[in-house]
Amino acid sequence: MIAKFLCAPIKMKALKDPNKPKRPKSGYLFFCDDVRPKLMKKFVKLKQKINLGLIAKELGAQWGKLKEEDKLQYTELSQKDKMRYEIAMDKYNTNH
Repeated sequence: MIAKFLCAPIKMKALKDPNKPKRPKSGYLFFCDDVRPKLMKKFVKLKQKINLGLIAKELGAQWGKLKEEDKLQYTELSQKDKMRYEIAMDKYNTNH
């Protein structure tokens, strides 16, 4: 039995490079960063226990109800972040 486990190939995850740039945020993530503090304050005012699952559901529901004109500001932020990421990746790839 020991030989069975010793002879099996060991699968290891590759280590992440700490210098690699972080991926760009989506418009939804920028929206969540903007609205989440307001929701947290709302839960505190109602004297409810802060439940991250409920907050995530509420954020998703609000994002779904948001008009395209209102989503535009967040998608623009996403595009800027994508450009930042591409530039950072070009620098990263030229150095490695």
